[in-house]
This record gives sequence, C-alpha cells and structure tokens, in this order.
Amino acid sequence: MVLTYNASVPLAPPVSRTREGAILHFMVQTHIQVEKLRISGERHSAILLKEGFNGSPLNEVRQRTREFEEYLETEIERLVMSHPAWPWLSQVKGVGTENAGKVLAFIGDIARFSTVSKLWSYAGYGVENGEAPRKMKGQKVTWNENLRTMCWRLGTSMIRAGGAYYHYYLNVKESYDRRYEGQIVKAKKGTPVPPGMITAKHIHNMALRRMIKLFLSHLWEKWREAEGLPGGTPYALERLGYAGVPIKPFVC
Repeated sequence: MVLTYNASVPLAPPVSRTREGAILHFMVQTHIQVEKLRISGERHSAILLKEGFNGSPLNEVRQRTREFEEYLETEIERLVMSHPAWPWLSQVKGVGTENAGKVLAFIGDIARFSTVSKLWSYAGYGVENGEAPRKMKGQKVTWNENLRTMCWRLGTSMIRAGGAYYHYYLNVKESYDRRYEGQIVKAKKGTPVPPGMITAKHIHNMALRRMIKLFLSHLWEKWREAEGLPGGTPYALERLGYAGVPIKPFVC
C-alpha cells in the first residue's frame, strides 16, 4: 500500500510513501517542529528569568516540551530500526537512528527511484549543466532542500566518526589538493577569491559532496535489495575519473 502524506506544516512536497514511510515522515517532521519550539522557548524563558519572572511555570513548559521531544525520538528510533535498510545502515560509523531517520523520511519510497542518478537529483546531489545545482534567486529549486540538508548533516557526522566513508573523503580531498596545488587559499569573509584560485573550504565541500553521493548510491543499492527491487551497477570509480572498479557498500 502506498500513501501520499502532506503534513499541516509541510517541510517538503508530498511524495509517494509506504505506510511505514508516511509514519516516519510524520514523526520526523513533528520532531523538527518541536525541536525548534523547544529551542525558541528556552531562549524566551531565559530572558523572562533574567527579568525576574517566576521560573516554575517556565520550567514546567520546558520539561513537558522536552518529554514530548524524547517520545518522538524514541518512536523514530523504533521505526528506523525496523526499516529495510537499517541492517546495513547500523554498520556504518556515524549513522545514528536520528540522522538516518531524517534521510530515510525525506527520501520516501525508494521504488520511485529506478536509478541512483534520480535519487541524487532529488537529494540535490546531481549535476545541472555540468555543475552542482545551486539556489538561484527567484527560481524554485529542483530538489528536496530538506533531504539535501539532512544528507549534509549525516555526511558531517560520518566524517567525525572516522569510519570507511571518512577515509574515502580523505582520499578524494587529497586528489583535489594535488589537482589544485599552488592554487589553494584560505577563505576571508568579505574578500573575493582571486581568479584561478580555490579555497580550502571549497575543496572540503567538494570532497564531502562526493562522499555523500557515494553513500547515497550505497543506500539506494542496499535499500532496493532489501525491498526485492531491481538494482544496478554499483557506484564505480570511473565516475570519479579513475579505473572503473566498483565500490561496494562500506560496513564500518
């Protein structure tokens, strides 16, 4: 059974989802909103406390909001741990249930992505006119911005964890460092990058983007495999300008 779910305060356009996927999407969207509410409430209550207001009702609101947030986190964890892709995701360093849940929720039904390229495009990690897509003022984006953000957060978490994807990131970054040797400068706020030069931050972002694309290709492969859907050729090094040896999904 496939449902189309639209939250009262949508963070993304409604897409085709399985029943379990729709529930996960609802829980994740609600958690995001409650988290924002808690943070805003904590800031506001801190101001009131400084002005001498009684802290009892303020603390009560904070506590109840946090309890609801924890309930949502528990439900998201339960849903993620029963997800078809979790047996593989659980073996990847830096992929916790919260970050994984947000990525899985915004992808929706993996069956609608017949190729990994379609998933990349939907996540904002495809290529438009030979370059990574960028937001243009006055133009609607062609990807799911929430998914793009969640993938970036997950990628950052995997780098901090220091697992196999982090080592892949280091290899890609090293190749960029060699390619742009003598052209790398430090970014300075308000100062344009000199012509023909590139910032170290830009190189980091390019390497991280490549790592996320590899992760998404592996997620696409393992998720579709778990669902009994036809897969495709694993992500190959030839797409990165190397020898064309397939990169199998990492498990550490």
